Amino acid sequence: MANDTGITGSLFLKHQRFLTKEHLLASGFPTSLKTKRAKNHSKAKCKSIAEKINYIIVDLDITYTMKYTSLSLIFILVIIDAVNSTLFAQDCVVEQASVKGTYTGNCKNGRANGHGKAVGKDTYEGQFKSGLPDGTGLYTWSNGNSYEGLFEKGLKQGHGKMTFKASETTDSIVEGYWKKDFYIGQYEQPYKLLVRTNKVTKVDIKPADIRENQITIWVSSTRAGGATLQGTIPTVDIANLYVKTGGYNRLYKTNSYNTKSETILYDAWFPLTMQIDLVGGQSVELVINEAGSYFVDISLNQ
Repeated sequence: MANDTGITGSLFLKHQRFLTKEHLLASGFPTSLKTKRAKNHSKAKCKSIAEKINYIIVDLDITYTMKYTSLSLIFILVIIDAVNSTLFAQDCVVEQASVKGTYTGNCKNGRANGHGKAVGKDTYEGQFKSGLPDGTGLYTWSNGNSYEGLFEKGLKQGHGKMTFKASETTDSIVEGYWKKDFYIGQYEQPYKLLVRTNKVTKVDIKPADIRENQITIWVSSTRAGGATLQGTIPTVDIANLYVKTGGYNRLYKTNSYNTKSETILYDAWFPLTMQIDLVGGQSVELVINEAGSYFVDISLNQ
């Protein structure tokens, strides 16, 4: 029954983390500690604290009758949690050298795995896999710059946001996609083929080192330029070009080649989505997300 000094009662605690009797005695908490090993496992096989946790079941059967205050109980539980957190951090390896130092978080097979925080020269907090940043996280460099986004095997991979700290001006932010730790742009794919009909055998889209924001479209066929009794087989040209997003200021067609037609779009803006209908009924639809100049090479089997 409770009185002015505290509460009289009975407390039963069962804790499955590795904890020595000495830790509890150090807190002034009288205990009886019974430890039994799991079947088919030997202490001799345990080479680390993490392994002991995996292979040893520690039952803290603490049954007592005494007077205690609420403050004492809270203190005891805080001590238990702090000791266990320390033990779990001791044997958890972080493989990334720049954040190797102190680690708090989840472990698997002795390495950081799951959510955690590693502090070394730099700091990383987020998802780990096999000791490396992997998944969503926040990496902060010692100079204050930071990256928040996706990681894979310790490298920036996928969508994220990079913040460059500035002491006297506004921070600079770059958002977009990274591939193997390198920024590739605002879009994961700078260009993409959306649709092609059955006789279109190839659509190649490549960046071009030519006039800014110029799109050069070539259309060739397997028979173009060949000879018949009626003469040379003409090239396949663009019948209609429909712009769904973006646009261009000027279109120019040239007959400089015997085996392919050429159409040039000048001063394009992006993202540029086009449906290109060809003479003969074939069609291609594509999107170019990143601003720049490109070659679009279309081949037909006809």
